[in-house]
Amino acid sequence: MSARRVRLGGMIGIVAASLIAVVVLGGPVCAITEDLPWHGSFAAAEAASRESTKPILAVVYETEDSASQSLISMTLTHPEVIKELRNFELFAADFGDPAYEPFCSRFKVGASDDPEGEIKLTIHPVLPVLLYLDYNGYEYFRDIGYALPKLTKRRGSGQDETNVADAAAAGFAGRMREIQELITAERRLAANSTAPEHARVGHMLCELQRFDRAREHLQEAMRLDASNETGAYADAYLDLIILGIPADPDRAGQQLDDFKGRYPESRRLLEARYYQAVCYLASESYKDEEKYVLALKILDTFRTQDRNAPEFDSPWTPPALGLRQQVRDILGLPRD
Repeated sequence: MSARRVRLGGMIGIVAASLIAVVVLGGPVCAITEDLPWHGSFAAAEAASRESTKPILAVVYETEDSASQSLISMTLTHPEVIKELRNFELFAADFGDPAYEPFCSRFKVGASDDPEGEIKLTIHPVLPVLLYLDYNGYEYFRDIGYALPKLTKRRGSGQDETNVADAAAAGFAGRMREIQELITAERRLAANSTAPEHARVGHMLCELQRFDRAREHLQEAMRLDASNETGAYADAYLDLIILGIPADPDRAGQQLDDFKGRYPESRRLLEARYYQAVCYLASESYKDEEKYVLALKILDTFRTQDRNAPEFDSPWTPPALGLRQQVRDILGLPRD
């Protein structure tokens, strides 16, 4: 047998072994960064998640998509992000590769049904898509798209004031921590369905701007704690009021008055007061100058030099004072 035939036979054996590995794994091996282990198939990620109890982070990307490549090359390789990624079992799927079509179809990435459910359309999604999943495929959260932060420049320096990679990483890592907190809360809720847990999950979903899911949990919290024995009813009630401001600010303002009257000891009274000002500004029942004056009257109450006043170190004081200054500017009042 010639040396050439021996080398050819060896190459065929390697290729065959590689194909067998692909079949066993259930899909192509795809590690989008070198810093962390990425599972070669979603089945492998599910199995690892079941064993480790870590949730799964699945990244759907495309090699020719600029947003996907910015995420992969700039953010997922940053040390601050790598630290958070270690809390997940990782899987990546290339939307442009037919081998990943079953995964994308399962999680409706790029699929759209008509209202009657008769036609399934395959559309190109906004990429990347980040899916936060449990070992059984339950979807905790989904983020769509990726944008780099805007840069500001020092005058005359020619240098970026904010390093774009660090800024992008800090924002992405912070987002991941919020979602990890949501996952932890949802797991507690699955083990023990109580009013406080529903209220907590609902509040987190509000902050993450998943309002429809938030309403479901907030309404359940109110149902389970109708007498407010645990305080969950009051918290959920306030969050639902805030969610209702865009649709009917006048009604929301009345509900905020009701909330303050019913729960005068609530730890969220300053939050309710801030949103009362927002209700006036959003209202169509007053002339512009009138509603600005009413809102300003509320926002003025956040100004204090008294270190013992609840407004002094409240997290609602900075946004209230910022909004106050905007209203004063609109009214043509001097800065103070």
